[in-house]
Amino acid sequence: MRIALVSLMLAPLVFGANPCPTWTLPDPLACPYTIDLAKIKGTYIGWLQAEPGVVLVAEAESCDPEGLAMTASVVSAPAGVILTTDANKVLHFQWTPTWLQIGMHYLAFKVTDTAPAPNLDPNSTTVTVFVVVRGVNHAPQVGGCRAITQ
Repeated sequence: MRIALVSLMLAPLVFGANPCPTWTLPDPLACPYTIDLAKIKGTYIGWLQAEPGVVLVAEAESCDPEGLAMTASVVSAPAGVILTTDANKVLHFQWTPTWLQIGMHYLAFKVTDTAPAPNLDPNSTTVTVFVVVRGVNHAPQVGGCRAITQ
């Protein structure tokens, strides 16, 4: 089984002076593929390339300026995308695209913090990852040649 590993960065939930690292987010127009900007939900955090039948495993760091606990959910994604989080606030997503999923896909995830006080609402941010599934037709393989005697 082949696996492709990738790492992305998530924007912090609140901008301004905070203990979160400063991440430089990519420009969607710098992607070598044409991205439909209207399909980006929230903040664009990068593009990935995948192949049918090959497991794509990617992660995105996240940070809450107040250090609050966070949850993550899928807003929109193709069938088969799995999203998990870990104790270090890293989002992990995995997908094994099929041959029927060749094309361009927009995966959107929402990260929500817990309310810091009873009178405050939770805060959230949505991010989009652009994934291109390219059909790769590998050449057939032929074993060694041997003489056949009759």
